[in-house]
Amino acid sequence: MMIIHLKATDRLPVAGLCLCLGFFDGMHLAHRRLFEVTLDLGRSSGAKTGIMTFSSSILAHIKKQKYDALTRLEDKINIAKTVGFDYCFILEVDDDLAGLPAEVFSDRFLQDSHKLIVGYDYTFGNNASGDVDFLKKKFPSKTVVVDEMQYYRKKIGSRRIKEALLSGRIGLANRLLGYKYTIRGRVIPGKGRGKSLGYPTANIDYDGYFLPKIGVYHTLIRIHGLIYDSMTNVGCNPTFGNDIITLETHVFGITGQLYDEEVEISFERFLREEIGFPAKDKLILQLQKDEQTVKDIIKSRRKL
Repeated sequence: MMIIHLKATDRLPVAGLCLCLGFFDGMHLAHRRLFEVTLDLGRSSGAKTGIMTFSSSILAHIKKQKYDALTRLEDKINIAKTVGFDYCFILEVDDDLAGLPAEVFSDRFLQDSHKLIVGYDYTFGNNASGDVDFLKKKFPSKTVVVDEMQYYRKKIGSRRIKEALLSGRIGLANRLLGYKYTIRGRVIPGKGRGKSLGYPTANIDYDGYFLPKIGVYHTLIRIHGLIYDSMTNVGCNPTFGNDIITLETHVFGITGQLYDEEVEISFERFLREEIGFPAKDKLILQLQKDEQTVKDIIKSRRKL
């Protein structure tokens, strides 16, 4: 797959593509449906396929807010490559792109494509002035609109997935995503408190990712291509009076240091709320209970 970065003043450098358009935060089941339609059209017409997305959230850029994503840009690129796209176009978000009128956007980036595949709620251009109706009017023979995809009569979308994660409903979030919610990051130095408790942890740099509900989770961790069960805390460690949210994982089956390693944390199940304990020994007892809960889950999984 060829990756091409585009600025607001550029033009799409490849003509005749079946081009899939969107921000694609989460690359969830509804997005996968768009991908399937695009690849099917490419195969049936003999055209190359492309995905066009943004380097970051345009809305967050306009509001000058930080955006915590379900999938960072590098995740999107990796998934697009795995899915089978020929090209991945990344529109670099800045004031020029955010201010581009829909007419100019479509002339520069869309008009030379064979087909344009979009979700029913796709918008583009300054103040979201371009939408599905705009595309169908300007490119009636090219525009392919994919209808809303639902799960239990509710829209599958990034907002619903984030709401599920914030409420600890990991099973629902994972079903809507079509895969286990995963955070990728480097292991960075922490306070070393886990080791003193008998539960050494890897402190993960989660910058740019959306964090699930504060609490303790059963997770899987991928290290050097191998997957281990793990117990992960998302929170501030209130027993020790912290006020910074960290992502810390205790890995079953590994005793060595993991500093500076790139790892992937996949969320399996919410176990409990984060609790502040009056003494360290009370925390240790709770960690032992959490460990047993995870081991029981592992044991029941092996019986399947």
